[in-house]
Amino acid sequence: TAAHCVGHPATGLPQLTDRIRFVAGWHKGDYAALGQAASVRLHPEYLGPEGRAVSLISAQAIAHDVALIQLTSPLEDVSPVPISDAPWAGASARLIGYRGDRAGILTDYGDCPVVPANAAVIDALVLTEPATP
Repeated sequence: TAAHCVGHPATGLPQLTDRIRFVAGWHKGDYAALGQAASVRLHPEYLGPEGRAVSLISAQAIAHDVALIQLTSPLEDVSPVPISDAPWAGASARLIGYRGDRAGILTDYGDCPVVPANAAVIDALVLTEPATP
């Protein structure tokens, strides 16, 4: 998910895990499954070198606006969305999300071109210690 979705609105720092729930298939108030966060990891460069929130509209924050939510248990009867482990420049990726002005309705932005990026973005999420609950 995006780091700004799990960060505190004023500071950008991670919310406490007891306040974060993952809702699968949300559409106009209905959903397919609900999960509780066990841990949340923000990309280290989203927070800045000293672990403090950077300006949430800075190029650094936008470039590293990614978070990983680990749930307390797997969701039942919900299939994960397949992701690529190695996107390549020139390929396309589908951008789907909930806009602030249409919070209950999933918006599909269609295919977006993949641009070269630092592979360490995903590695940093997987290899760093989880945030404390």
